[in-house]
Amino acid sequence: MNYTKLAWRNIWRNRRRTLITISSVFFALFLAILMRGLQLGTYDQMIKNSVEQYSGYVQIHQEGYQDEQVLNNAFMPNDSLKNAVLEHDNVSDLLPRLQTYSLASAGNKTKGAIIIGLDADKDDKLTEVKNKLVKGRMPRTGEKSVVLAEELANYLNLGIGDTAVFIGQGYHGISAAGLYPMVGIISYPVPQLNNRLAYMDIKTTQEYLSIGNGLTAWIVRLEDQDLYKETTEDLKSIIPDNYEVMHWETMQPGVKQGIEADNKSGLIILMILYIVIAFGIFGTVLMMIAERRKEFSIMVAVGMQKTRLAKLVTTETLMIVALGILSAVIVSIPFIWYLHLNPLTFSGEIAHMFAEYGMEPIMPVAFEPGYFLGQTGVVVILTFIAVAWPLLSIFKLNVTKSIR
Repeated sequence: MNYTKLAWRNIWRNRRRTLITISSVFFALFLAILMRGLQLGTYDQMIKNSVEQYSGYVQIHQEGYQDEQVLNNAFMPNDSLKNAVLEHDNVSDLLPRLQTYSLASAGNKTKGAIIIGLDADKDDKLTEVKNKLVKGRMPRTGEKSVVLAEELANYLNLGIGDTAVFIGQGYHGISAAGLYPMVGIISYPVPQLNNRLAYMDIKTTQEYLSIGNGLTAWIVRLEDQDLYKETTEDLKSIIPDNYEVMHWETMQPGVKQGIEADNKSGLIILMILYIVIAFGIFGTVLMMIAERRKEFSIMVAVGMQKTRLAKLVTTETLMIVALGILSAVIVSIPFIWYLHLNPLTFSGEIAHMFAEYGMEPIMPVAFEPGYFLGQTGVVVILTFIAVAWPLLSIFKLNVTKSIR
């Protein structure tokens, strides 16, 4: 308690120095927390757009489908395999998918499209696909209809009730062609998907491709999505060798590599901020000891141990850093929470730039206690490192010389 009282009084003997140090810790830590929140929020958005809304976290295919995504690598589902997978504790459901590529046409306009056959009711529990509808509805079970992505519908000049023509290749090279009325328009934040996607009911897609009950994938719906790697490894030991189980990192390596590259560059910027904090603390302690050298010498001369003096200086430094950390956390929590609920939205040229990179023009901020604690912990560690050298000067203090 005595150390605390003395330290508190001592740090306010030079208010300017103390406030400058607190401010440097505050701004550096606040920027570090904000930047980390933006990074993690962007990664979550990338995963949500590319994984949750399209491929799912885990898929089961016929062996070889991932390398060559053609209908000839489709599989015929069976109940024994389905039941074996559903017995896993982290698997709640299997969502059927049938995907192919065809030409979508209307009038004199034609464009390549990705046709995805799905069970709209089941798929909505994973991808919330119905929430992306801007007009109309999703196809009903067994209904011969189609839902087009917004940009694809605009290109073909199609509206609700208009008919789209699809021409492609069915199972084992059979010609596939059909006329399908459009019952809905869906908008995707990812431009690559918004320009090409078309949704049909799974039964309608199977009929269009003459593939019987065939599927190109089962999307595994997980109870805990964070355990996708562990679940993938477990399922590999369950399913036969002619099937393959993959999680999103294997299916979409570009997304994972983009996150890793951006994370490394972000860590470099964080290191620069940490260096600023470390030098600020180091300079404060160094000046604190230098300008109070005579004071410290007199205290040692009258009987105070150097170890206790070092303990006092350490307490003063920790108090200054703690004030900076506390103020940064108090200010950043409501600020980050607000940005988490109201992500930054861009328009104009910036939005166009985001679209060119295949990203939604928003910048969400993650709100996770982990990175608050992580950044705070790093600052505390840097504090102990920064005070080590200045404290050594106390033990090397020449009392007689310093008093004179």
